[in-house]
Amino acid sequence: MEEERRMILRMLEEGKISANQAAELLSALEEGRLDLSEPERKKSDDIGDRVETVINDTAERIPVLVEKFLENFSIGGLFGLGQYHFEEKFQGEILSDVFEVDLNAFNGRIELETWDKPHYEIVVKKTVKAGDEKTAKVQAANMVERRVDGEKLKVSLARNDAAGGSITGYLPANKLYIINLNTSNGRIEVRGVNAKEVSLNTSTGRVVFSGRAEKGTLSTSNGRVVFKGIRNVKARTSNGRIVAMTPLEGLSDWDLKTSNGSINVQSDSETGYDIAAKTSLGKIELDLRGLQYEKDEMHKPGRAEVIAKTEDYDSRARKVCIRAITTNGSIRFNSSVSEED
Repeated sequence: MEEERRMILRMLEEGKISANQAAELLSALEEGRLDLSEPERKKSDDIGDRVETVINDTAERIPVLVEKFLENFSIGGLFGLGQYHFEEKFQGEILSDVFEVDLNAFNGRIELETWDKPHYEIVVKKTVKAGDEKTAKVQAANMVERRVDGEKLKVSLARNDAAGGSITGYLPANKLYIINLNTSNGRIEVRGVNAKEVSLNTSTGRVVFSGRAEKGTLSTSNGRVVFKGIRNVKARTSNGRIVAMTPLEGLSDWDLKTSNGSINVQSDSETGYDIAAKTSLGKIELDLRGLQYEKDEMHKPGRAEVIAKTEDYDSRARKVCIRAITTNGSIRFNSSVSEED
């Protein structure tokens, strides 16, 4: 156990993990939740894998706890204030060929999906802390700013320390969109949308996109990033893993980076891959055949790096150029990868 303690403290000293993560790892080691002492371990990669599991679990538990706290805990109750809930709906037609949707929340999630109805619908749920319901209603009435024209819909929740809000949107499935979603504390999920471009940003919470998009920027500080069906994507998280799935036909470009978490790519035999992968603590696993290696340091202790390309990359109908970097975590290409990996 002493060796493992020194390893964790060395990671902290080198800046590979934060003080909070080091404390969690040391606590897990003491409680037996982090077992690094099996006699059969032969390589430092094995230790890195088990450390990575705890880092992943710790990093991704934070946004879930924060979101539940924001949704269920009434700060107002500590000061004799009540908590009041209100709902507001907006509907409208989409007449343009490309429609822009800009949704901005705080202390709450944003969810967007498609349906078979010809109009859009936006549902805003507001939570207000106030001394009485009348005061709360006045505050709630002034929380939402809405602008709409033939080509764009923008809904924003005004920031208020005594309030919070989430947004759920439903869009006609047969339209093309530009999507911009931003929240401070809460998850962002977009499913089934056909988009020219998507930008999904939160501080605490997971970011999920499932649909089709030519270009995407997905970012969170604390939480995982999951996407499928984006051609050119920049995915960033500080504390959490990145899961990449289902490239589109033609050429795709994926730029994936996290500090504390793994990067998992769903792979298949039909897609061509141009890979530049690097990790400081973890390993690289490529369940791929027919790769030509420019650099193969897959199992180098303490640092792994791979530069490789499918042999007939240029002739493949579907191909992906992937740059994957993580500080604390492994990088895996595997056909069985799912949203939860």
